Amino acid sequence: MTERVLPMLKGRGYSPGLLNFAPYSKEQLVAIVQGRIAAIPEVDGKPVLEKTSISLCAAKVTSVSGDLRNCLDICKRTVELAEKAKPGERQLGIMMSVFKSILGTDSAQRMRTLPMHQKVALCALYRLDLEGRECTVGKLHTMYREIASEKRLPTLRQGFYEMLTLMACSGFIELAAVNRNKTHESRQAKVKLRGVADDIKFAFAGDSFMVSLLNDPSKSKQMLPDSMRD
Repeated sequence: MTERVLPMLKGRGYSPGLLNFAPYSKEQLVAIVQGRIAAIPEVDGKPVLEKTSISLCAAKVTSVSGDLRNCLDICKRTVELAEKAKPGERQLGIMMSVFKSILGTDSAQRMRTLPMHQKVALCALYRLDLEGRECTVGKLHTMYREIASEKRLPTLRQGFYEMLTLMACSGFIELAAVNRNKTHESRQAKVKLRGVADDIKFAFAGDSFMVSLLNDPSKSKQMLPDSMRD
């Protein structure tokens, strides 16, 4: 709707602002869930949701989307299934099965359908994360260009930080907010993966070209198939 009426609005001297709602962090999700269950009586001396289950749920949801609704839905379904579970069946195991039914393919599918530039940036961040290096936009951009050069892929001439902003809004990464008009600030902004690096490895496991991007790019000079170009 905004895109359709934007030219008319600008013609009348109006310029609407874009308000992006950042995904919830793991800490925020944990605090919300714990607040929701605080008033619920314990069962056999235990809370309806164990701390490890809440922490795992928050971490998994954060890695996918940061959507509070998903987190609460997973917790609710876990509690419901736990009430019907056999004696000795662990709540954590039940929650893992709920993950597969709700989030199992969603995160991987969304990663696979990203534009190639975003996929390369994600793989670059994955490599930096494995090396344990604190990452800034500048360092990520350097790694992104190195991988693209090794694979003979085109790179973005401008708008790299804006692309990362879109990835952050989609829940794939965490990106520090800066003044975009100041190039130095943008390059020094901190950036990191949301969730665990293994999620990316799992998403691209069946794609040999993407797997080669996750590994040392100097070990493969494979060209990008035409079907994968954006």
